[in-house]
Amino acid sequence: LGDFPKWPLEHKLPGNVKLVTFPEISEYGRFPWGGYGATPLPKHFETLFRQVEHVASGFEYYSEGLFEDFNKLIVTELYVNPKVSVDDVTRRYCAYHFPGADTETFLELVRTLEANHLNPKKNLTLAGAEKAKELVLKIDPTILPNQRKGWRWRLVYLRAMIDVEMAKAKSLIFVLLTHAQLLVRQIVSLVSICVNLRALILMRLSWPWGALLRWLMVKWMQILSAVLTIRMSLY
Repeated sequence: LGDFPKWPLEHKLPGNVKLVTFPEISEYGRFPWGGYGATPLPKHFETLFRQVEHVASGFEYYSEGLFEDFNKLIVTELYVNPKVSVDDVTRRYCAYHFPGADTETFLELVRTLEANHLNPKKNLTLAGAEKAKELVLKIDPTILPNQRKGWRWRLVYLRAMIDVEMAKAKSLIFVLLTHAQLLVRQIVSLVSICVNLRALILMRLSWPWGALLRWLMVKWMQILSAVLTIRMSLY
């Protein structure tokens, strides 16, 4: 993630075929697509474009929905005018679609949302999410009312709110995981004890006792597996 494939950059395509790129403006970093509000990623797409601009003859993309409206503009502007500044594009986007809003504040908001974007289970912090929310609430009352109610701003606004709730939930999950990790340690200790006890019981007691202990061990291992699965899915 984050880099253009090296092979087409280092080798000419057969038959002098022109390289046409397919910027992934929709399905990057978050799933389900469109489930989080707006996903502005200007620096990400500029990084990819700078790697390929010397060999690319054009681009083609498709849209998964309105949520990546901003990314359409960024990619198009870069391919039409490679000298363009994505910060300037961001300012123009704000001035045109959100009249009344301060363009520098919006630029800071976009940078914050992009920093919060990649894999919310790992990269999203409550501090980052709260910063985006603060900027959104600062911008919101300054936008002309008819535009403030439009879908473009609502997607940006809701993205900030969703991130805060996700970050809060993640903080709560970390607390729960602390207790889960203690449980894991206890289970591991019990399993170790059971392994030793099982050997002794199988040597000294009749089969029914050995079968019972084996059943208990299986149940404990199932609990351990479930706890570890939950933990791994959250990191």
